Amino acid sequence: MDWESSTIWYWIILAVTGIISGILGYFFGKSDTPSIQEKSFEINTLEIQNAKLKSDLETCRKRLESYTTKTKQLEFDSRTNSLQRKSFSFDSGEAKAAFGKTIKENDLKLVEGIGPKIEG
Repeated sequence: MDWESSTIWYWIILAVTGIISGILGYFFGKSDTPSIQEKSFEINTLEIQNAKLKSDLETCRKRLESYTTKTKQLEFDSRTNSLQRKSFSFDSGEAKAAFGKTIKENDLKLVEGIGPKIEG
């Protein structure tokens, strides 16, 4: 068997196999694509869903806006009420009754895990 003639036959068989595979792949790929009518129907349903979601988003934003304005009003009212209240003052008698020993104001030794480095 001649070396030159055998390589030519291999190249011819390879080319024919590639061409046939390409043609078969094209037809199999084309058969899986949906028709234009199916795509247009799907696009229409997605556009309707999108419009519904946009309207839902707008109603949620309006509700949130009205809620935040009410919350801001409540915060303003609570701030004015807190200014009218008494400020907190430390009472050593109440602290002694609660803990059972005398306690100084701002005593960090009460907090578990506070060592001498943090305390000082």
